Amino acid sequence: MIGPPTPLAAPPNRQATTGLIALAPVSPDEGDRPGGWENGFAFDPETCDDGLLYSLVCRTETPKAPADNAGLVEYTPVVIVGSDVCSTLDRSRDRVGRARRHLLAVQSFQLERAFWTGEATDDENDDGQDRPHLADGTAEVLASGDPVAPEVGLALLDQALTRCIHGQPGMVHVTPYTLAVWVGLDVVEFVNGHYQTPNGHVVVAGSGYTGGGPRSDPGQDLPTAPDLSEPADQWAYATPMVQVLLGDIDVIEDVDRSVNTETVRAERSAAAFHGCCKFAIQLDMTPEPEA
Repeated sequence: MIGPPTPLAAPPNRQATTGLIALAPVSPDEGDRPGGWENGFAFDPETCDDGLLYSLVCRTETPKAPADNAGLVEYTPVVIVGSDVCSTLDRSRDRVGRARRHLLAVQSFQLERAFWTGEATDDENDDGQDRPHLADGTAEVLASGDPVAPEVGLALLDQALTRCIHGQPGMVHVTPYTLAVWVGLDVVEFVNGHYQTPNGHVVVAGSGYTGGGPRSDPGQDLPTAPDLSEPADQWAYATPMVQVLLGDIDVIEDVDRSVNTETVRAERSAAAFHGCCKFAIQLDMTPEPEA
C-alpha cells in the first residue's frame, strides 16, 4: 500500500536578477539616507539644460544666463506586499521566511508596474496620489507617434536620450518581448550582465512593464496593454538613470481563530523616479512576411 506523500521543502522563491531593481541604483540602508520618505517626498531634479558655449574673448565681458531648472517633483511611494497563508496547526512551516521570499520575488515586478502605469491597487481611496511614471503623458513622443520598425525605434530613442542628457548613461524601458526582438535583430549588446544600446544606455526589460502607450494627457485612464498573443505595437521609453528607494521590510502576522488560519505579510515601501528627459516611441512589431 502506498503511504501518504512525504513532505519536502519546496523550491524557494528567489529575487529577480534582471529588471528595474537589479539594474537601477538602489538607495543604501536606512542609516545612510534621509528617513521619512515612505509617506511621500519631493525632489528637485538636476538640470538637463545644455549649458553655454562662449568664445574666449567674451569670457569676462558677457553676462552668463543661468541654466533652466526642471522644478520640484512630488512623489507618492507604493507599498509592496508578499504573504504566506496556512493552517495554524502546521507549526513547522517557515511562515515568515516564505512571506519575505515572496516579497523579494515579486518586488521588482510590482515596482516596474507602478513605474510604467503609475497605479497601485487602492489608489481610488486616495485622491492625493502623485506618482510620475512612464505613461503619464509627459514624455516627448518621437516619430510623431507613428509606429516604426523596432531597430529604427531603438536608434531614435538612443539619439534623443543621448542628446538630452549629454552623453551620460541612461535607461531604455521595454517589455521582455521587445528586448527579445532587439536581441534577434542584433541591435543591442550584452555587457557586464545587462543589455545596452549602441550609445551605452542600460536596457531594462521589466517583467512588470506593460508595453502600453502614454496617456494623451495625465488625467486620462491608461490605454489597454498590448495583447502579446497576437502581433502588437509596443511602446518603449527612455529616461535618465532611474533611482530606486526600498524601505525596511515589516512583517505582520494575523491569526483567524474561527478557521485556524494564520496569514503572514511582508511589506516594504518603494519608489522609482528619475530627473529630466523622458521619451516615448511606438514600435511596429508586425512580423515581416516570409519570402
